[in-house]
Amino acid sequence: MTTEDIDAGIAALVKALSTGELKVRFADGREVTYQSAADIQSRLAALRRERAALLAGDAGPISRPRFYLVNAIR
Repeated sequence: MTTEDIDAGIAALVKALSTGELKVRFADGREVTYQSAADIQSRLAALRRERAALLAGDAGPISRPRFYLVNAIR
């Protein structure tokens, strides 16, 4: 996601909270119906954290492949 995508998502969630709507339509056309305002606030907080991490240059945890040794000789 780009910062523009995140900003658009934040704006859509803030608008939903201010109007009391639980159904949110995002700029990319997705429509999500949340169970409660608390769910919207939770997603909003997650997007804000994601935006802060993106701006700080932190792409998040690096995914490393895991290798498992199997005892194939018996």
